[in-house]
Amino acid sequence: MAGKLARALGAIALAAVALLLPSDHSASGAAAEAIARRNNDGAGLDAAAVCRLLEEAGPAGYSAAFDLLESPEPNLRAGAALFLGHRRSRLALDPLLGFLRDPHPIVRRSAAQALGLIGERRALPFLQRALGDPDPPTAEAALHAARRLRGNDAQSSSLNPLKLIGQRPSARSQPGP
Repeated sequence: MAGKLARALGAIALAAVALLLPSDHSASGAAAEAIARRNNDGAGLDAAAVCRLLEEAGPAGYSAAFDLLESPEPNLRAGAALFLGHRRSRLALDPLLGFLRDPHPIVRRSAAQALGLIGERRALPFLQRALGDPDPPTAEAALHAARRLRGNDAQSSSLNPLKLIGQRPSARSQPGP
């Protein structure tokens, strides 16, 4: 019940902001502003919530996601990346590749996930470099995305992360006697 209420409130907030903006303001801009305002009002939206709000925005959500890619807020960028990944937007490829170097792990992780969903093989070298990300969940997301791009499932051993990043296991990672 709480989830339905939250979705309804999100949709109402988007509609209310759209009504308050000048008529020449785009629907996508209204959706992006509504999400950003909701995030700034203390709602503290996580990336998944931003993705859901973009879905609820309907056709305006697609353009709003591109607007949110430029947000200074990491959760807004991450949510927009996830949304565009689920939409398999090849237009988002270049910004997502750049997000693999973002200072915020949630943005890098979301970009890796989105690139795996989009399925564009030219992202593979970038994902391979991301295997060395200092944030373990981001490196794991890059590994899953790279496997997906190569057509392997998560159980496949043909994509060796150590081989891809050109490293050998350290002595510490070897099992003891």
